[in-house]
Amino acid sequence: MKQYVITVLLGALLLLAGCSGRDGLSSSSHVSSEDKISDFTESSEPIESTASQEESKPESLAPQESSNGPSASAENPSNGVNSDATVIDPEDNWQLMLINKQNILPEGYTPKTAEVAGMPIDERVAPFLKEFMNAAAENGINLSVISGYRRYSTSERLYNNKVAEYVSQGYSKAEAELEAGKWIAPPGTSEHNAGVSADLMTYHYFQGMPMNEEMGKLEEYKWLAEHCAEYGFILRYPADKEDITGIHYEPWHFRYVGEKAAREIMSQGVCLEEYLNS
Repeated sequence: MKQYVITVLLGALLLLAGCSGRDGLSSSSHVSSEDKISDFTESSEPIESTASQEESKPESLAPQESSNGPSASAENPSNGVNSDATVIDPEDNWQLMLINKQNILPEGYTPKTAEVAGMPIDERVAPFLKEFMNAAAENGINLSVISGYRRYSTSERLYNNKVAEYVSQGYSKAEAELEAGKWIAPPGTSEHNAGVSADLMTYHYFQGMPMNEEMGKLEEYKWLAEHCAEYGFILRYPADKEDITGIHYEPWHFRYVGEKAAREIMSQGVCLEEYLNS
């Protein structure tokens, strides 16, 4: 009898241990799943989700505007930012705000965003970007947004990576920062930090075409440049305005300025700096 009782007790203990083990595995698996979802959500926010893409695009062929220190500001300028740069008010005539190395966003500025094609962008720009992309689709051009709103930390990382790339090629630190700034804007000097611009890619990019001026020769990008103003966008960094914008030609970078200004800018063949100074 005692032997029977002991056998039953041992069986019960083994059963409980088995259940506990299964519960532990399930719980562990569940946490892992949540972690993956959390990581994906985080990476699909303010352009973090495109960090690897951002680093391999033209901004990686030649650095964009960015910084080596904390967020750029007039009091604490980062590399490539003018020491006498003006801190702008992003809510003052936001459609036409000029953001560059001379006119920078307030440190830590974060716009309210909405997602378009899985990427965050200023919520005021989102409906117009959707219309633009839908029109392109109706003309056989399927687009992906690989960069909309970009965090300061992302701009900083991209810029620093680009500087390091040039240094590894034999450039001095100063030369590397200068070259990097032509492709990757320092935190606070990039329109992506305000969420008013979008980098639009066709299937060519995902098939391995590098982000450079050659993209501008594609029929898809010719169509985008010809019709962007109808939806309030401009080709922000034209091929023949690099000495004014300080940024290399980017046929994929479209900035929202409102339809009236967009039509005037594109029809006159000027860049935003020239338009605002005229």
